[in-house]
Amino acid sequence: MITDLNKIADEWSYRVGTIKPKDFKHLYHLNQILYEYGWSYEVIENLNKKLTEDDEWWTKLSPEQQAQYIKDHPKSQKAQDAKEKEKSKETGPSKDQIKKEEEKQKFLLNMSTSLIQTSTEKSGVGRFNMSKEDLETYKSYLEGKKPDIPNYDISDNEVNEVIGVLKSTLGEDYQRFVQRVRKKGDPPKQYTTGDAGKKRVFDALKHYMQTGGKSSITGQVVPFSETQLDHVTSLDNGGVDGPENWEWMESRFNQFKGALSDESVMNKIKKELTKSPDEDTLKVLNQSFRKYSKEAIINYYDNKFKEGGNAGLTEESINKMNGSNISALIKGWNKSHPDGSDFFVPRYSSKKDPVTGKEIDRKSGRGSGGRIATKPELIKRLLEQTRAAGLDIPNKSETQEIDKDFQVIVDELEKQKGAISKLKQKIKKSKV
Repeated sequence: MITDLNKIADEWSYRVGTIKPKDFKHLYHLNQILYEYGWSYEVIENLNKKLTEDDEWWTKLSPEQQAQYIKDHPKSQKAQDAKEKEKSKETGPSKDQIKKEEEKQKFLLNMSTSLIQTSTEKSGVGRFNMSKEDLETYKSYLEGKKPDIPNYDISDNEVNEVIGVLKSTLGEDYQRFVQRVRKKGDPPKQYTTGDAGKKRVFDALKHYMQTGGKSSITGQVVPFSETQLDHVTSLDNGGVDGPENWEWMESRFNQFKGALSDESVMNKIKKELTKSPDEDTLKVLNQSFRKYSKEAIINYYDNKFKEGGNAGLTEESINKMNGSNISALIKGWNKSHPDGSDFFVPRYSSKKDPVTGKEIDRKSGRGSGGRIATKPELIKRLLEQTRAAGLDIPNKSETQEIDKDFQVIVDELEKQKGAISKLKQKIKKSKV
């Protein structure tokens, strides 16, 4: 443990130079080092408090003992504080000013940590599902029982201080972070490029700091990676893309709301609250079924195409597919032929302005209105691109044999459908 502490101290000194335990930048780097050494969040938080608060042991020393300590430890923080105090005796800050400065340093440390914290949200099926408690909280919010969200006075210099910490900590990953910030809330393209894009990043970070990173619905501090930027009035309904129309909330609330009006959201909440536990379970089973169906089929076609085969496809079998299976087939193909490559198959329709001929984007930034092309158009595009890539897809197969890999998927889907069917019957009987 001593060895670890020595290594931590050396690494801390290497990253910041002369260590200042009450400087939020220095504390931030210490936090990152401790995370790397596997220290828990609670232990690190407790250490932060001890480092930033007045030391009880120091206040118990007499003035003579304090002076002797400073003499014996000329490189200590106490000695540095004493020197700073001597320099500012005539025009130095008051105790109240010092306290405010310390509080500000703590706040900036917390904001930096929250902005850069890795998401702990669970991935996969149901990660945006709302619990009964979530629904009740959202209902109270819509009824006017909203949490108090702060509006801290954050200066541009303080935002730049935090940005400096993010740059030094993230290194090469900083630009990826910037791209994620630019896209928060699906803004129009003109707000994500050039000077406008830079301004939006700065404004979004500043607004997050001004609100203390708190959710407008729960009032809880939400790590930046787990929060979504919502427009109070949606862009498609005339809302502006700016701090005056922004609020931060947990991802699940924003996903639940979508583009619905408050009235529609309230109706949706009331409907969800009337559901039984079995109905909630049925929802998860359906989600799991759709996820497996989608991902298994996409990966199946991806693997078959990579092997150089046509996965037993024929024009006849493709024409018999439903829209979701055709979409999965195209996604499987596009895994090896991504957007920008020669044989990529676009799935969205192209909507053009009748006067300029340019593609029209939604105000929210989602291109082409977010509409999937028609089934005949998708099949046409797929066949054109697969043939251009040299893949032979015959008109009709001479055999009806099902690929063994695909049969595994079919069997699993049948198993899941059986479980869903049984639960539906149970729910139906309970309502009779």
